[in-house]
Amino acid sequence: MQKHDAGPPHDALIYSEPHAARMLGLAPETLRKLRSRGLIAAVRIGRRVLYERRALEQFVAEMRRAS
Repeated sequence: MQKHDAGPPHDALIYSEPHAARMLGLAPETLRKLRSRGLIAAVRIGRRVLYERRALEQFVAEMRRAS
């Protein structure tokens, strides 16, 4: 039996904080800390903090270059 993810597809334009954290393999709190330190960009729409797919991809690319 397959488990279905209730979040957006991986090719969505923008992701909620919990979904973005899952995609990166991080805890949501870790993602919030990275955002507050300016290491990953986010968009605030009302009270929600959202992450663009390209910001997640850019963060991963920067971490690869740094290692």
